[in-house]
Amino acid sequence: MNMPNGLRWLPLLLLALLLPWNASAHDTGTAGPETPLPTWTDPATGLEFIRIPGGCFLMGSPLSEPGHEPGEERRRVCLDPFWISRTEVTRGQFAAFVKNTNYVAQSTKQDWVRVWDHRWENVYGSDWRDPGMEQTDQHPVAGVSYSDAEAMARWMRRQSGHHIALPTEEQWEYAARAGTTTSRWWSNEYDKQICTYANVGDLTNLAELGRKRQNPMPSAPCRDGFPFSAPVASFQPNPWGLHDMFGNVQEWVRTDRKTQYNENHLLCGGHFLSFDTDIRAAKREDPSLEYGVYFFMGFRLVRTD
Repeated sequence: MNMPNGLRWLPLLLLALLLPWNASAHDTGTAGPETPLPTWTDPATGLEFIRIPGGCFLMGSPLSEPGHEPGEERRRVCLDPFWISRTEVTRGQFAAFVKNTNYVAQSTKQDWVRVWDHRWENVYGSDWRDPGMEQTDQHPVAGVSYSDAEAMARWMRRQSGHHIALPTEEQWEYAARAGTTTSRWWSNEYDKQICTYANVGDLTNLAELGRKRQNPMPSAPCRDGFPFSAPVASFQPNPWGLHDMFGNVQEWVRTDRKTQYNENHLLCGGHFLSFDTDIRAAKREDPSLEYGVYFFMGFRLVRTD
């Protein structure tokens, strides 16, 4: 039957209205794995950045999520495109910054880093170059403060002419989720598959660092092979190509909200001793720096132009 031109598309329109609308896909700005995202490499450090598509997402966690805390109330956030480093900043990249500027990091000034060895203790004579664990220049820099991270960002900004900074907590969570809505980008479950995706508290560091028997260290039911930090990009990336958004070192971010200890910064992502509900996209840490810097503190950077 021949239909008038004005009605020819009516069946397709009705079909489109009947199909379910995928709200989460619409709100995330997801670029699928089959779509490589643009990259840019900072010439001064060799730090590679990936361009994250702009979009909207639900930030925070539902009340039903295990580990949900005050401050994680869900809200819709929309972001412009930005660039974020593919990996955490390495010790070698931080060393290049220090060499070029003669910068003195907080851990160097205080001459110790706070380390876990069956209990938290200050290891004197240590700093980011030797933060109480074995590292190479390919490991993430560890034992650095928020001020140290900001200082490196300012130097890279001057060197490159691009606006480089620490990520906001909104940018960080959006990038960590990579278009997913689960508590971790790969799953809601905390099981043995986590050792494929993140360097967290597991059976490897339980054997190395376990607490006394009456207070055993919780751990993931798997072995990732690293009792402390791992070289960057040792674990599978998320769908946007970002490594170690969870685990390895915990990452400094900027925030507009005032917290108990820090007016404008928090830590995200958990670290190599973190477990279970600390490994979530919505989880934040507000560390007291009364004892200085800890050996799990690191960072990654963003470029916003």
